Amino acid sequence: MLSRGVEVGTKVHRRVVEVGTKVQRRVVEVGTKVQRRVIEVGTKVLGRGAEVGTKMFGRDIEVGTKALGRGVEVRVVVVVVVEVVVVVVVVVVVVVVVVEEDE
Repeated sequence: MLSRGVEVGTKVHRRVVEVGTKVQRRVVEVGTKVQRRVIEVGTKVLGRGAEVGTKMFGRDIEVGTKALGRGVEVRVVVVVVVEVVVVVVVVVVVVVVVVEEDE
């Protein structure tokens, strides 16, 4: 092993990692691939404080949320689809005025 306090079958670069975990920092649970610390099981994140199954670039994101910032709730997909149906009725009125001048 690479440091102390690491259990059997663990590939780590730092300390305090449980079995079967591939991490680069400390205090990570089993089966987690992370780049920072204090991440729960099965989480792939770039920041800290994320819950299980979260992929994010910021912090404080809940389960199953993909977000670029913080404070996003669980599985919130906000897709605002504004369907504007514009019915353009073009009424072409052709007025043919035939002026016959009798000389």
